[in-house]
Amino acid sequence: MFEIKCPIDPKEYMNLHLDMLKLLQYDAIKSCGLSKDVIDLTTRLNWHCIMLTQPCMELIWPGFVWQTEILERSLLEATIKLIYISIDKTKIDQKVDEFQNVISDINQYKRRKEMVELLNGVNFDNDVTKHTYQTVTKNNVDMKFNKNERKKILERWTFNSMTKEIDSYKIDGFDRLKYFQNYYSNTSHYIHVDIDCLNLIWDRENRDADEEELLTLAHMGRELMDLYIFNTMRTYSLLRLYNINIKTLYQYLESKKNIIDKISLLEKKWNDFNRDHYMKFWIGSKNLIK
Repeated sequence: MFEIKCPIDPKEYMNLHLDMLKLLQYDAIKSCGLSKDVIDLTTRLNWHCIMLTQPCMELIWPGFVWQTEILERSLLEATIKLIYISIDKTKIDQKVDEFQNVISDINQYKRRKEMVELLNGVNFDNDVTKHTYQTVTKNNVDMKFNKNERKKILERWTFNSMTKEIDSYKIDGFDRLKYFQNYYSNTSHYIHVDIDCLNLIWDRENRDADEEELLTLAHMGRELMDLYIFNTMRTYSLLRLYNINIKTLYQYLESKKNIIDKISLLEKKWNDFNRDHYMKFWIGSKNLIK
């Protein structure tokens, strides 16, 4: 479908992520003094993010940048949750328990209630389907929280609440999460396939060939930079959590300056495109209003 090719070597780019993962040394993690549940959850969340990064790459390289937005939204959510959980050791046991047990019970309680109502109102002509649904109703949960308490717990795990708490710690560089908060809202159009989503994709894919190619290439740069930033934030957070010297990350990134510069140059195309095509219109509209 697309003739353009991303100018960055995909193997080199993936190695950037995998080598960052190696900074989280197993021996150091074992001796960090955190509980098994904390180490298990943070390790699994980070690994899940790495696994999501790979299909994002496989879509980006041939030019499927708009479709990548859906996976990147999921990757962003997982990254935010990992940072939120690991940012404060004094709260980490409570957050891990909420994530693994409390929220799981709340969701199971809600699913069971919905399934009971469904089974009472629907006649199934397929015994296998009915049995599958009935299995859900057998998993009864002893819910210890009332409706208001459940609402407060879930509110703490919304994107806005998590990013607000993360921002309160004033970690250098993590203020970019404010930008991703706006991106998170915008990607809802892709997730829910509303008319804004259809209009955006239709507009972008029906421009002249040169402009479409430039727009796609620019978007590649933004997405590759996003994935890199997500991984850097996660790695920084986990090094800090596991008591591993943060300097190892800085030294590693310095050694990878060549590919990071390539990503930055590609991202610049995104910023230049936005400035040349959208900012001029916005500034002109603003002046007309005055």
